[in-house]
Amino acid sequence: MKPSRCLRSGIAATHLRIETAESGVVRTFPAVRALLEEAQLPEVVRTRSIAAFEALARVGGAVCTDATSTRFTSMNCPARHR
Repeated sequence: MKPSRCLRSGIAATHLRIETAESGVVRTFPAVRALLEEAQLPEVVRTRSIAAFEALARVGGAVCTDATSTRFTSMNCPARHR
């Protein structure tokens, strides 16, 4: 973990960069949805969780690729670093 001070929209904050070894696990929206559908969760929790991840996938897809291939292992993508 590498903390650094930053300023975003006039607000002082601490930016944390966390680096980990590749695990080989890819968490795309379809994979996360399948995990949630199989999990023993109350239906309201399952429904809201799927909706939340779907919204994240749509936003990630608009920035990086498409919604179904958005990876939840990292929020970095080439489009954000231009």
